[in-house]
Amino acid sequence: MARLQQFAQRWLPDAWFEALRRSSLEWFIQCTVCGNEKSVWATGGVRWGAWTTGKRIAARCSHCDRVVAARVYRKPELGEGSAA
Repeated sequence: MARLQQFAQRWLPDAWFEALRRSSLEWFIQCTVCGNEKSVWATGGVRWGAWTTGKRIAARCSHCDRVVAARVYRKPELGEGSAA
């Protein structure tokens, strides 16, 4: 678990932390070059209470090793079961 995630686990009530974790598992970051994707949680990030669509962030792809304007999007049906 990344430092930000550890901080959240330490200071948030258990129910809030679990909601944050589930929400972060539903949001994905996708490389616009190779299409590789990972959940925000798997990258060490958190995304909780977010609704933005069409968001792009600067990110280095772990697959093609390029810095890209990565797409951030939500797959709400996956949530808990995503192992990305």
